[in-house]
Amino acid sequence: MAIDQPNASQSLRHADLSTRSVEELSAEERAELNRRYETFIRHLRAGKLTLTPTSGMTRRIRKWRP
Repeated sequence: MAIDQPNASQSLRHADLSTRSVEELSAEERAELNRRYETFIRHLRAGKLTLTPTSGMTRRIRKWRP
């Protein structure tokens, strides 16, 4: 069954909030920005903490010689 109108949380997920100041945002919009920030930081830290490649083998980089 298709939903004709998305609920408020789904519409906030894709809303562009970058042009509005913090004072203009509602509580739901500030919560959405906080969720986006926490997700970004979690992904950033996950990438920084992995020191070994996931494949198990390190990739050898050769110097290019034309």
